[in-house]
This record gives sequence, structure tokens and C-alpha cells, in this order.
Amino acid sequence: MSSAKGFDLAMENENPVLEAVTEFRMIGSLHRLSANVPLLPPVRPGEYSLKLFLREKGQQDWGNAIADYPIEVSHATQLQVTNS
Repeated sequence: MSSAKGFDLAMENENPVLEAVTEFRMIGSLHRLSANVPLLPPVRPGEYSLKLFLREKGQQDWGNAIADYPIEVSHATQLQVTNS
């Protein structure tokens, strides 16, 4: 069965600052997925929630999160904009 995982990172009651979706195929009874996020977008310090969702491929609704991980951002860097 083909499936998709999705995750988002957001402060409480705000739109996500980061979202990602990846398709995968279950080939055994256990399965591990990881996500490589080399750089977070510029965010302000505070408490964020990283939520994980699963759905079957082709479905539109993600339903409820299957996991929710709190993340504390204590220092945020400013995005540097240069004129070219």
C-alpha cells in the first residue's frame, strides 16, 4: 500500500512556518521514516509544535496528527537580504 507522511511546524494557533509531504511504501510490519530539514525558515523565538500526519496515497484529508512534538526555539537568526 502506498502512503504519504506529512509534517508541519507551527506556533500555537498560527499557520505553519514549515510543511513537507513525502510518499512511501510499507514493505514490512515495521517501518522508519526520517526527514532531513537542513535549514529552518527564519522564525521568532518561542514554543512550536511539530506534528506528524499519515494518510493513504490519493486521499485528500490528513485527519488528526498521529504525533505532536514540542520544540522550543530560544534563538532565531535574522534573514539577510542583499541587493544585487
